[in-house]
Amino acid sequence: MGKAKNLLENNNVNFSLRGITSILIGIYILLAAYAIKYFGDGFLNDENPVAFMSIEILEILGVVLLIFVFIFSTLALFFSGRRNARKEGYFLWNKKTKVQRNTYLLLSFIFIIVFSFINNISDSNFITPFFLIFYAVFTTVLNTSKNKNIYLIALLCLLLAIIVFLIPTYWYSSLLILGVAHIVNGIISRT
Repeated sequence: MGKAKNLLENNNVNFSLRGITSILIGIYILLAAYAIKYFGDGFLNDENPVAFMSIEILEILGVVLLIFVFIFSTLALFFSGRRNARKEGYFLWNKKTKVQRNTYLLLSFIFIIVFSFINNISDSNFITPFFLIFYAVFTTVLNTSKNKNIYLIALLCLLLAIIVFLIPTYWYSSLLILGVAHIVNGIISRT
């Protein structure tokens, strides 16, 4: 806490989806999509060790992967925001940042409730379109800097959600596109 004595208050939101944060989130999405695809394909192949697992274990693995993506993405946002705030000489937590944190937690809670409901009705064709639509809403609501690249990612998510709703087997490609879009956004907006 010795370093915190010289920090100042600011009125900016300290969390942003730029640079390395966006790149990391894109990598997390790509890795999770690949792992889920690997487990799904392995379940259908008799020579693969994944084929000996039950469907319940595979569902649990998928949910655990999603939880890890959420936790690591949240940590990437937090540590990047903290690093940027300290570099500029500001406290991390101010009024606007606390409001954004509360909005983030509320939207996350709503996502978990709706995802659990969709998972319980056992219609796996709606999981990816729901995720993409919710991710578009999530990024739009939390885009306090009015960054047009984030709005483009949100529009891309909505378009991909429509495509995945019409063609359910396109889920893997849509998550790959979303991950690559995040990586490209991070490279473009890296400052």
